[in-house]
Amino acid sequence: ARRAADLQVQQADDGLSALEITAPHDGMVMLERDWRGNPTRVGDTAWPGRPIAKIPDLSEMEAEVYVLEADAGGLAAGQAATVRIEAHPDRPIAATVKSVAPIAQQRGRGAPVQYFRVVLQLDHTEEEIMKPGARVSGEILLADLDDVLTVPRQAIGNKEGSPVVWRKLNDSFEAVEVELGTAAAGRVVVTSGLEAGDIIALRDPAQHAKEDGPDGATQTSGPGLLGGMG
Repeated sequence: ARRAADLQVQQADDGLSALEITAPHDGMVMLERDWRGNPTRVGDTAWPGRPIAKIPDLSEMEAEVYVLEADAGGLAAGQAATVRIEAHPDRPIAATVKSVAPIAQQRGRGAPVQYFRVVLQLDHTEEEIMKPGARVSGEILLADLDDVLTVPRQAIGNKEGSPVVWRKLNDSFEAVEVELGTAAAGRVVVTSGLEAGDIIALRDPAQHAKEDGPDGATQTSGPGLLGGMG
């Protein structure tokens, strides 16, 4: 009877030991998420081969940011960037674009807006303030241009398949075909077709004259630095 009881105790101990996972080294345990984006919870069924948790190497970290599809023109690996941790916005960290997703995707089920996933390689890691999963914001330098003209994005129209801007001429506006360059959030570079000081309409004056009246103009801007927000 004693041997049978000892055998049952041994089997119970073996069963408890099998439920424990020993980490190969010290570190911060990060629970993995399933295909729905939910983290591992007590009571979940763990199928064979499914990762449950991981211990990341914090000596070299990366930032994952999302760029609106409309603002992603010109994004490419190797571009300079700056990352700011939400909890420490006064300590910017230099970074470089490591990779850009080939296609834009929705971040949430049913969300109409699509984003490009961008991975930023940080120039250095500050372990005292950087934690996996911390919220960050990123600025990606698309182009550093001197002596360029920029116009608001909504001022660009389309006429017979070509981009146009409605420029003021005397007391009316005329559609002027333009060539576009680098675009950023809210503004677009115009490489030809306009001159500094030209007054342009924010949209087709003929189409919206009844709604807005004869005005609704803005002025082209001079040199500026273009950047995309992530």
